Amino acid sequence: MLFVLLLSMEQANAVSLGKNGRGQVLLFPFVTAQNGWDTYLGLNLSLFGGQIVKLRFLDARDGESVQSFNIYSQQGFNWRAAVFESQDGPLLRIGEGNCTISDRGTFGGAGTDFALDASLFLVEAHLVSMTLDNDVRQSTCEELAARWGAQGEWGMDDPNIGLEQREEPETTIVGYFDLVNVVSGLSGSQPATALRDVMDNVPHTSPSSEQPNLSMADPV
Repeated sequence: MLFVLLLSMEQANAVSLGKNGRGQVLLFPFVTAQNGWDTYLGLNLSLFGGQIVKLRFLDARDGESVQSFNIYSQQGFNWRAAVFESQDGPLLRIGEGNCTISDRGTFGGAGTDFALDASLFLVEAHLVSMTLDNDVRQSTCEELAARWGAQGEWGMDDPNIGLEQREEPETTIVGYFDLVNVVSGLSGSQPATALRDVMDNVPHTSPSSEQPNLSMADPV
């Protein structure tokens, strides 16, 4: 009986699927801008704002990290973006959101375009375990990006400066992706796959950091 009890306790802390679509980590298994298809990505964030999400674009062939972004939310804002093929190559265009900062130092809110290195990805979204405090969440995107700069306090000192433990009990997010082909008149919508209990603490790291990632799952 003791063995069964210990086994059930171990499984309770293991990675599990979020049956209600909410998770600490979200997986978007098919994001493409190929053959006339566009992909629309969406994250439903807390109405209170201050949430931080690491968005990681992975090579569809081998799962290696290709590009990554930090998303910072303000009160009442969700995050939406489109992946599509432009004359200059594939782009990520922000449709809604206060601040998205790329691993290359570019940043912006709604209407900002980020060049993508490929047109077919897997995408992970990791919800950071802490939120921006009331003062920092009022910052402009330029001010947030500057915190990661050469003289910024996040880059130079401590990435947890201006962060706080979340006051609300909900520590998960929900997401979705839409595939649309205007020429063919085809579309489809799917919720992101939600994973719960992936790790005890999802760290706040620079946009270019390779952490957090799924290899940090405990247990793997």
